[in-house]
Amino acid sequence: MKKENGFSLLEVMTALLVITIGILGVASTYLWTLRGAEHGAQMGNAVEIAQTLVGLITTNNLVPFGSPSLQVGNSYQDDSGLFDAPKIQRPLNYQPFTNNFPVNSPFTRNIHISLLGQGSYEQNIAVIKVQVFWKEKGAERDVTFVAYQRQP
Repeated sequence: MKKENGFSLLEVMTALLVITIGILGVASTYLWTLRGAEHGAQMGNAVEIAQTLVGLITTNNLVPFGSPSLQVGNSYQDDSGLFDAPKIQRPLNYQPFTNNFPVNSPFTRNIHISLLGQGSYEQNIAVIKVQVFWKEKGAERDVTFVAYQRQP
């Protein structure tokens, strides 16, 4: 009796199953990587925006040292765009940055400036807290950036 060379149907089906599982694993990893890259890009954009906002505040000396509006903690809020309440989200081009950002950005911001403390040295240091928000896949994401500026 002569044995035939070749593969049985069961061997071929098993090989196809193993290959299919491998391909599905690679495809899911690829999709997961694409989602992660998209999130990373949005996060990078938000950090860049937050750094730009802090840079504009510090280089243009927008911290109102000596003003009664600049207090310790987060108690003071107004519509200047520098003393936002915690839940407020303003467009990026809200005052005082009307000419610095595009009108229809997918990002919003919250800025709150306060004094570091009540001591003689601490009253000369402002805490600049900038939050940048965006929506990603139906969820709200945010980045918080905190900087300090000493009174010039």
